[in-house]
Amino acid sequence: MRFYLLFLLYLFISFSAYTQSDTFYFVSDNDNRLYSINRSTGAVVDIGSTGRSDIEAIAYYPITGSQTLYAADGGDFGTLNTSTGAFTEIS
Repeated sequence: MRFYLLFLLYLFISFSAYTQSDTFYFVSDNDNRLYSINRSTGAVVDIGSTGRSDIEAIAYYPITGSQTLYAADGGDFGTLNTSTGAFTEIS
């Protein structure tokens, strides 16, 4: 848990100068569900199941009009739907 908090703090510092979004995303190791955190209020929202068993990394591309959340699951690379949490593999 401490690792996630430190990682989120790193993301907050890293991206605060580049994006105006108040939302951060993370996938729980316990249940592979996608969550969001509002950096202004601290509210955590359970978005939904990724449908995968081992999401290892995520990366958010916050450019307006192209807001994409990428994810790696084992040897698969894809995107996560920020409304449902569903993983879609990129072939």
